[in-house]
Amino acid sequence: MERSRTVSRGCLPFQKSLLYFFSQLFVSCGRSTGIGCEKDQLDFSDFTLEAVCKDVSCGFGCPIGHPKPHYIASIQEYIRGQICMAFVITGSVAYDYLMRYPGRFRDHILPDQLDNITLSFLADSMRRVRGGVATNIAYTMKLLGAEPTLFSTVGQDFGDYRRWLEQLGINTTHLIEIPDEFTASFFCNTDAEGKQISSFYSGAMLHASHYTLTDARLTDAQLVLIGAGDPVAMLNQAAECQRLGIPYALDPSFQVARFTGEEMLQNFRGAAYLFCNEYELAIIQNKTGWSPDEVKAQVATLVVTLAEKGSVIHTDFGRGETITIPAAQPASVANPTGAGDAYRGGFFAAHLKGLPYEICGRVGSLSATYCLEQIGPIDHNFTPEEFADRYEQNFAPEPALAALAK
Repeated sequence: MERSRTVSRGCLPFQKSLLYFFSQLFVSCGRSTGIGCEKDQLDFSDFTLEAVCKDVSCGFGCPIGHPKPHYIASIQEYIRGQICMAFVITGSVAYDYLMRYPGRFRDHILPDQLDNITLSFLADSMRRVRGGVATNIAYTMKLLGAEPTLFSTVGQDFGDYRRWLEQLGINTTHLIEIPDEFTASFFCNTDAEGKQISSFYSGAMLHASHYTLTDARLTDAQLVLIGAGDPVAMLNQAAECQRLGIPYALDPSFQVARFTGEEMLQNFRGAAYLFCNEYELAIIQNKTGWSPDEVKAQVATLVVTLAEKGSVIHTDFGRGETITIPAAQPASVANPTGAGDAYRGGFFAAHLKGLPYEICGRVGSLSATYCLEQIGPIDHNFTPEEFADRYEQNFAPEPALAALAK
């Protein structure tokens, strides 16, 4: 009988080994694998049964070469739960051009001259760094032991960025390169008070609406985090998740200004999570006519970030507990760009480990603080041990954080 060599493309090497090992167990018994993953195919020629056995021996208490039904069932349950359930992040993947203005923007904005406004601010520094909502979130999740899958479009100039992500072990399989387009670019000027004026060049991001989760064979995702990107793609992805019954989180960020009230009514209602800051929440209320309580009633979990005041998590469609999360204290503030993305990355990394919302919010808060202390949105770095120590300094000792290191 020919050996099965199929596996979903988003799997980690260890998970691939498990799947191949599992197929070998069934083949030796003359049985079908019954895994049910209709994914893109990968060649397992680089794996040997000996290497696989070394990876998984005793992991399920299974003596190699002597498959039993209960061993097979254990491995099958693991594969279905871990390999076939990706955490998918959509949204922008971009290069960020971060500038610094030494004065205050508000000193040059005249309320009675808004109809004639024409301003230019002379920046005294600029850095080009890797950024983008989707990649920013994925980076922090990876630091905290999660394995997100990116689903977005990038340009012809993305090669170095892709290689860097792959060196970190972040799955780039579903980052689609668009020929003759440049990767999206974010131009941001930050003043002495941390206020920002920004412009965004869409580039390859505008093509994201041409690709679906179904096309990418990501319909078995455990959750899709729809980050700020092409507005049409965001609406399409929310509608597709609703149609397929996939739980999804909405993080509209700066694109909240692009959606109409009707689009928000259709796509926000029923989301598993909605993330926004105070200003974005006010825009949502203004466009939909919803009161604060009505916004809470539309989504299972509403997370509102409050900058230096921390964040608030409203649970169970506004009927459950409201959890107040304090901000973690930064040693210094270099640039606020990407701090909200780091919060989301920390929140979901903890959530995927089954930690309660109070801990998820605090992990998010500390992740945002690490980001604040660096100029680029993914310049921060830490080990799980360093993170746990600093968490204790800001909040309290938390043994459950050991789960993030696994």
